[in-house]
Amino acid sequence: MYTAWEVTTLCSFLLIGFTKSEEAINNAFRQIVMNLLGGVAFQFSLVYLGVFGLPLSFSMFVELGAAFPALVMLPVTLLAFAGITKAAQMPFHTWLLGAMVAPTPTSALLHSSTMVKAGVFLLVKLSPIFAVSLVPSVMVVLVGGLTFALCSFMAISQSNAKRVLAYSTIANLGLITACAGVGTPEAVWAAILLIIFHAVAKSLLFLCVGTAEHHIGSRNIEDMDLLFERMPRLARFMMLGIMCMFVAPFGMLIAKWATLVSFVETGNVALIILLAFGSAATFMFWAKWLGKLSGIAGEPQNVELTVHKSEWAALLLMAGLVCVTCVLLPVMSSGLVVPYVQTAFHYGGQDISDGNLWIAAICAVLVILMLFAGLGRSSKQKKVDVYLAGASADNAARTFRGSLSAPVEATSRNLYLDGIFGEARIAPVGSGACIVIMVAAIAWAASVLPSML
Repeated sequence: MYTAWEVTTLCSFLLIGFTKSEEAINNAFRQIVMNLLGGVAFQFSLVYLGVFGLPLSFSMFVELGAAFPALVMLPVTLLAFAGITKAAQMPFHTWLLGAMVAPTPTSALLHSSTMVKAGVFLLVKLSPIFAVSLVPSVMVVLVGGLTFALCSFMAISQSNAKRVLAYSTIANLGLITACAGVGTPEAVWAAILLIIFHAVAKSLLFLCVGTAEHHIGSRNIEDMDLLFERMPRLARFMMLGIMCMFVAPFGMLIAKWATLVSFVETGNVALIILLAFGSAATFMFWAKWLGKLSGIAGEPQNVELTVHKSEWAALLLMAGLVCVTCVLLPVMSSGLVVPYVQTAFHYGGQDISDGNLWIAAICAVLVILMLFAGLGRSSKQKKVDVYLAGASADNAARTFRGSLSAPVEATSRNLYLDGIFGEARIAPVGSGACIVIMVAAIAWAASVLPSML
């Protein structure tokens, strides 16, 4: 695991710096420096295990830690710190934001399924120890919970689509991290499903944003007016990815429901508050984007005809995976996730009944059918004038006569609340709090070592 861990760090460094611009090189070095901090922590944990004759086999290490948590408190805390750096949790989230300078396929790869998922993979594997070891568990839960809530808030203030996706990625990784830190079978079940749905949906969204940018000349959400008409297929794919991230009955929301249930069972009020406010912020920034895509008034030119076949192939593949994972959610749960959870914890499983999962899957099929039902229809459809909530002055210019008979242009712009949710206001607070939490946890775990010796 350690070898693959460092290989992903090196490969990500090369991918982020691919264009060799000054910005790309600076962000590539920020990534490798931050992740090497986690790599050093990983090394120290291995040295600790070797010096004290503890098992270097991961499965044996987890079994030992679950039985004697005090014996492995320091290496587990160090491994958790390594997972937090790789998963881009605060204050290490800036390396993932900087990774956006890489080409779009690289962004999709880094943000969805490889680099960042290595961190939460390690944390999920360590979850049986977190269930019985207070210090690393509290560190992981608090850092993950704060990252989820605060990065969801910061995403509200972003109009750059790739930056919204980046903050959404960091926030969802925070939720997965918090689930792993809780360490119950139900929380781990939710964490694994969050990993799966986040991977497929976010890959689709990054590829959609890249294709849209190439054809409309911008990645700004405010420039995506009428995208439903300008790029009808791409807009539907983008809407599918967004709905998978936050709309019922798609799998991501089902996993968040299970997360809430598992958090409630812990009785930790702070966790529940972080989840509630973070989820509300998630709804706000996704709903803004979805609403922008849904506006179809007007007769814009279709610029989708020049999209290359290779791009459509990648988009169709990811859209297909989103649909398959949502529809086969009950099968994935019973055939893949529950067996792992029961093997790791020797008891427990899912928080949501199979019947409810099948109901969600059937509803997801209906939503998907409605979303794509209009594709391929003849363009010879009845056209009606744009309704502008008043006497229309010029439909083409989207103007109407206001209450004083003056022409008023109809515009649709989102609210970003930068003064409240801006990065400059929130990031220092979150980063400072997470640094204090991690330093205190590592110091506490290290203080246990002399008494054990």
